[in-house]
Amino acid sequence: MVNTIKPKANNSGKIHILVGIISRDSSALSRLLKSSKIIRSKTIQLEFFVFANNPDFKKPSVKLKNSTIKYVPLKSDSSLDIAEARNFLQDNIYQYCNKKNISPIVWLLDEDLIIDERANNYLPTLPKFKTKGVDVVVGSIEGDSPNSAFAGMQIQLFDLIKNLKWLNALDENSITPNREQSNQKLRSKYPDYYYDFSSKHNGHLHSNFWITPSFTGETVSQTKARIYSNLDNILSGRNIFRPIIQEKIHTPKDTLLRGGITFILNLATLKVKHPIININNVVARRSDMLWTLINKEFCYKKIVKTDFSVIHHRQQLQKEELSSYKTIKEIYGSTVFNALKIYYENQQSVNFEDVLHDQVSVRVNAIKDSVKKTNAYIAELEEMKDLKISDFCQSLKVFYCLENTDFIIQKTQQLANYSSNILSQFESQQPIIKNYCDLENSHGVFKQYDLGDDNIKLFSKKLIEDMDVNQPPLVRIHAACCNSEVFGAIDCDCASQLNQSFKTINDAGNGLIIYLNQEGRGHGYSKKIAIVNKMQTNEIDTYQASQVLGFKKDIRTYECAANLLKGLGFVKIRLLSNNPDKENSLSQYGIKVISERIKSECTPENIDYLISKQEKASHQNLVLTEKHLHEITKTLVQKGKAIYFRNKSMDYFEFSNFSDYPFTLDGKHWRTVEHYYQAQKFYKHPEIYNKIQSANTADLAKTIADTYISKINTDWTKHRVAFMHNAVQAKFDQNQQLKAILLETEDKLIVERIDTDSFWGDGKDGKGKNMLGKLLMHLRESFKNDKSQEMEGIELSDSDIQGFLQMIKAEKSNDLLVFLNNIISGMMTHIPFQNLTLINTKCRPSLDLIVSDMLNGIGGLCNVRNTFLYILLNNLNFNVQFLSATMQKPDCHIVLLVTIKNQKYLVDIGNGFPYMQAMNISDERVHSHPYIEHKIIEKDGRFHMCHRNSKDWLVNYHFDLNPVLFSSFDNMLDKQYSQKDWGPFLTGIRINKWHIDGGMILRDKLLINLKSNTKKEKKILKTFTDFEQLVCKEQLDNNFSQKVDIQKAWVGVNK
Repeated sequence: MVNTIKPKANNSGKIHILVGIISRDSSALSRLLKSSKIIRSKTIQLEFFVFANNPDFKKPSVKLKNSTIKYVPLKSDSSLDIAEARNFLQDNIYQYCNKKNISPIVWLLDEDLIIDERANNYLPTLPKFKTKGVDVVVGSIEGDSPNSAFAGMQIQLFDLIKNLKWLNALDENSITPNREQSNQKLRSKYPDYYYDFSSKHNGHLHSNFWITPSFTGETVSQTKARIYSNLDNILSGRNIFRPIIQEKIHTPKDTLLRGGITFILNLATLKVKHPIININNVVARRSDMLWTLINKEFCYKKIVKTDFSVIHHRQQLQKEELSSYKTIKEIYGSTVFNALKIYYENQQSVNFEDVLHDQVSVRVNAIKDSVKKTNAYIAELEEMKDLKISDFCQSLKVFYCLENTDFIIQKTQQLANYSSNILSQFESQQPIIKNYCDLENSHGVFKQYDLGDDNIKLFSKKLIEDMDVNQPPLVRIHAACCNSEVFGAIDCDCASQLNQSFKTINDAGNGLIIYLNQEGRGHGYSKKIAIVNKMQTNEIDTYQASQVLGFKKDIRTYECAANLLKGLGFVKIRLLSNNPDKENSLSQYGIKVISERIKSECTPENIDYLISKQEKASHQNLVLTEKHLHEITKTLVQKGKAIYFRNKSMDYFEFSNFSDYPFTLDGKHWRTVEHYYQAQKFYKHPEIYNKIQSANTADLAKTIADTYISKINTDWTKHRVAFMHNAVQAKFDQNQQLKAILLETEDKLIVERIDTDSFWGDGKDGKGKNMLGKLLMHLRESFKNDKSQEMEGIELSDSDIQGFLQMIKAEKSNDLLVFLNNIISGMMTHIPFQNLTLINTKCRPSLDLIVSDMLNGIGGLCNVRNTFLYILLNNLNFNVQFLSATMQKPDCHIVLLVTIKNQKYLVDIGNGFPYMQAMNISDERVHSHPYIEHKIIEKDGRFHMCHRNSKDWLVNYHFDLNPVLFSSFDNMLDKQYSQKDWGPFLTGIRINKWHIDGGMILRDKLLINLKSNTKKEKKILKTFTDFEQLVCKEQLDNNFSQKVDIQKAWVGVNK
């Protein structure tokens, strides 16, 4: 995973640090907050984020002059376990940063820490780590040990005895000698000098540290008194004799030992959960180090150790710290961590069960030895007959009694029995998505994910975390086919289906592709070669070859894909597939499937393979055959007078194969359908094929084909309907006006009237098969379905619709025209026409982003505004259609046509002008606004939107009433959303916001406020502050600048 939050610019130039704290004790929190005042605010901007993990928590009365404190309350009646609390804190911080669109450095601190002056030296250096690819910086602590009291008790008692004997031998009134130099030598020699169970060395267990004077001139008597006063602190785990003093780290080193001070530079690491390892109802500690292990081993994050230090001042009470339950949790945590660390470092040569067993044995032996020595030290202390330590000794004896220590040892030994359970728990809590990167291919830019399994690959158009799990996404589950996808084989449709899936999902702006390593329908590459060999040798199809070899026709499984989808939160999908077995399999695994057919490219090389899939495996809609076309057109109901076409002298010549409507198919340009159709007869004869393709006219193409009739492919008759379907489909798909003409024929019978062809036409006697007419009617039905399914899946919830109508203050009405005008005027008044988001992204917004931006009041340009209005009106059951308008270029603007009681109204909220209501296209009345007058004029069979702000009427754009699909704008939008074609929309700021009596216009730095009396107030914006205050705060929604990076846009056009 990588940081998915794209931050706004930090206007202050300061380093923004968000300090995350889990707090149960307001007094400890108060001390930490107060210590932060030492940080210099000129260079650092601190923000505190506190999770109050205590039902009785009270906010400390601490005021910070230059910092804010956000408290997140506990949502349960009892405190969360530390791992749960860490997950809760990190989740909330990530969501907070995502919502605020900020990317601070997150400084995670335990509440029993104190910040000192050193922070002013190391905090400013943190951004440098980020530039070096570091994701997490682990700091250091000084003072008390982070380990449990049990893990340091042996050396504490050893030091206590040595120090009391030494001090007792000195004059009570003499000055206590400072033996820090000896301590320093031991710290250098033994890095784990404060830890009983070090795996690095054991010499520190027999080398005592000396207590040092707390002030100059401290006497022996005062030093002993200090020791006696701290005996309870020893029971609580505080370091009396061996306080941690951090050694200088000149070069940060890789580490897994995360502690109480951690700097998160890559916010994606916050999404990794702290594993909760439950072992026979005991939750192991050290979840922070397990978190580090996951981030490093599975998410490949760079985590380094530094000497960036804070002071650790333990607050635990004796009864909480020196308990068998907490001791066991600590032992479990450290032992499990060590075992997992060793296992993943040596995974190729060891198994976890053996590693855990070894670690448990080492730990049990160490505990037994430590308990033995600790009890010996307790006895030695009692022999000193010092009344001041008698209570202390008694408390130790209670904990270190045989019953209690045997219980701890027994529990530790049992740990070895849970190896499989521990490993499965740990691996089940790894994030599904370990990492991701951008993948740019010929269709667009996608996200490519690491799932930790090379046999399954995942791609998405938008970040998965930004996808709405309640809206079923487009999903393609695709089995690998190296032959076509890597090596360029052309005898199957696998590569084309994969490419089409990428294109479809890119165009939709949302969706997933799951790529499974299930080569050869699950049989694997070796058996696939055997199958293909048998096909080629025996001239049989792939399913027959599998049967001959004794293989099942398909052994693919989709369980892993279903589990992945469910793990990501998707239980309902729109499946791009023609394979019913895939749908059924996913349904069995609990995935609700909406079928979305995917068109296969039918070519001379793969048509037999497609037919075999269709006939032997029930794949749907792959190849249109003569039989299939007869069956599907038989059910069509013809109404009205039949339509006949043939030559230029007849109506509807556009439907003829000889009409000059060019298209691209199979990567080649074809002037007419006739060119393509005739060429396919000779695909095995490239010289004839190319000659036909380059013919100047359709008549010439047919003449050339007739000349070589003896060389026509032997299987041509069997395949001709499929190739005609290819060409006619492409012709209509790539010529939108032609598609509109076909749709206008409604349900009428279409007949090609031709005496010489009784197959494609009706023949001389009128009894011919009329296959071309049937094909056109079949396509007409599919285009109707396409239109009815326009933007399927873009559904607005009732709460979305109600919230939006409230935001724009649009009252509902039983009069649909009144309601429509309320919506239009509300959107014009409350949703800005603006190009700031385009300046920032420089790319075409997806449909999901359009909906999100409009529901949040962000607005956008013409495509965004009119597209959303279409979706909204569709959801409100208005009769609404897209129209294409021509400005400087043909078909360069999207407008809407709404029909109410047989009256047609033009609606356009995306033109930047104050079209404040729907305009009846049959009414040439003038619509007045203080900025401009406008009206619709019908002339020369077209409608013209005209403007006047002085004397003369000027045409803004013209349109006709042929409805078009949104997809017909794809090419235009792709071109317009290029930096070249958008021109002023990328080089200058454009913002309009209108109301019924006036409005606001911003062109670059010129701000015009139009009052109801038509008076224009003009002002030149000189600085970003002017822009922020006079436009964003005064004219737009109060939260607009929180939703859009206005500074980035301002800087982007004012460099």
